[in-house]
Amino acid sequence: MQITIHIYYSSNEPGNAAAFAEEMGQRGIADRIREEKGSLRYEYFIPMGAPKPSF
Repeated sequence: MQITIHIYYSSNEPGNAAAFAEEMGQRGIADRIREEKGSLRYEYFIPMGAPKPSF
């Protein structure tokens, strides 16, 4: 059985969700999550209507 979980990060400040995702990548946290047993995929997505993030 496969389970998909979608988590939506939001903030009152524009760009904070994108900054969070960037930090998760820089600190290696996203890679560690991807390496967890049973993890098939771990990605970040930005909704099409969202303001373009400035990394």
